[in-house]
Amino acid sequence: MTGPSETEKLRRQLDEARQQSACARRHAASLAAKNAKQRNEIGRLTREVEQLRSDKSNLLFEINKMRAAERQRREMQTEARADHG
Repeated sequence: MTGPSETEKLRRQLDEARQQSACARRHAASLAAKNAKQRNEIGRLTREVEQLRSDKSNLLFEINKMRAAERQRREMQTEARADHG
């Protein structure tokens, strides 16, 4: 006999196919893990953006409140000067 039998060839092909399949499963699991990590990061960043928007809104409200108080103070000073002048 001068070479591997047909059965041996098929066994080698089957082994190779199994190895490729195992490699593909590992790769798929790795991609799934990366995908899950990215989804988690997107969720975290989305929550952070929402919090920053809320903070911005609160700060703008405080700024506008301070501006209104400053306008009122200036008006009162102007009125007080007019009363004394």
